[in-house]
Amino acid sequence: MSGRIEFYKIDKLKIEANLLPLISDNNISKNFKEFVFSSNLDTEYFKVSYENIIEKIKSNFFKINHNEFEVIFKWIFECYDEELDWDADFLDNLGLYEIGDLHSREEISIFICFGEYGINDFDDKLTNSDASWNNLNSPYKPDEFKLVIDFLSIVLLNIILKDEELESDYENELKEILADLSQDKEMYLSSSRFLESILNKSDFLNLYNDDLVYMLECSESYLWKIRSLKENIGDYNNLVYRLDLF
Repeated sequence: MSGRIEFYKIDKLKIEANLLPLISDNNISKNFKEFVFSSNLDTEYFKVSYENIIEKIKSNFFKINHNEFEVIFKWIFECYDEELDWDADFLDNLGLYEIGDLHSREEISIFICFGEYGINDFDDKLTNSDASWNNLNSPYKPDEFKLVIDFLSIVLLNIILKDEELESDYENELKEILADLSQDKEMYLSSSRFLESILNKSDFLNLYNDDLVYMLECSESYLWKIRSLKENIGDYNNLVYRLDLF
């Protein structure tokens, strides 16, 4: 796994007002209908339907699945590359708000593999979820997305706070964050067990050794990156979409 992934929240009103007219206009030279046809020729397993996408955008965008979301973005990147270059708000105006990205193999692996492994093996909050975290083709419910961020934040904070040379004010700030997250006792215990396990489990170390080294060495920067993701979600309560840029 390499490249970059971006996460998006959706404004349905802007989607319907600004994206739908563009995506349903078959008179433009690089129209979406022809793009979908060409895209389907290039894949055996991830074919999408132009008609289904249009219907979902008209009725309820949150029925759009991961593959359909990626096709929409590929079309935007190909047909509106100039607009994306000079208009920083182009995607926002279409109702597609980027909340952050992960831009290295290690960052992605920690978030998805460590997050999935930790949640599924050490915490039962997602056990009965109808949008399981380990279904990588699914958009994420914001509460589940935040849950993984909090889970990993506790892991990272426990790593960082082992450093005896932290500046006192900064150490206190980190301890306050940890204390706040640790109010969920089950979360704190499951995160602590997860950290202990990955540091002592040989098969896990063999499989994810480079990612674990990265997490230990870059725990501070990674902590603030994923905390920023959570902050940018805010009180948004609809699906979070992932865009794979490999």
